Amino acid sequence: MHTDNAWFADPAEINFFVMQKQAESGGEQTIYPLSRLQEDLLAENRSLYEDLISIPVTIQKGDDEYQNHTPIIVEHTQPRIFWNYYRTLRDNKDIDNMCEQFFRFLEKKESSSSVIKLRAESGDCFAFNDSRLLHGRLAFNAQKPRDRVLYQSMWKLK
Repeated sequence: MHTDNAWFADPAEINFFVMQKQAESGGEQTIYPLSRLQEDLLAENRSLYEDLISIPVTIQKGDDEYQNHTPIIVEHTQPRIFWNYYRTLRDNKDIDNMCEQFFRFLEKKESSSSVIKLRAESGDCFAFNDSRLLHGRLAFNAQKPRDRVLYQSMWKLK
């Protein structure tokens, strides 16, 4: 699970997903609300939570074109999360260890009741604030290209 625009310090707030064509089986979206993630971390791995809110990381896309230097979880009146496992630079042992722990934690939680599974059928649309939840999708069965088509648009409100 991830956020789509973790490499931006001030990303688009709203993501729209439109399912033009859903696969015959699989392809459910996984959604882990940040508030629930925080509750789970505090209950199950408080030290990891403390690291996620206090250790700044650099999340980068491209060759320095877009990057964000931030803790993974930013606490304030409306907490935000910036997470993309494959885009986070691992420039020291502490960051690498934290990222690996968080990846394993999310892997374990993905099959739990904390994560919502939502199957969008062809024609369905949903919108969400990308920095307020993690999302992903489950595997799907496709026989040929375009057996599953999901369109995405991102809107900056401020």
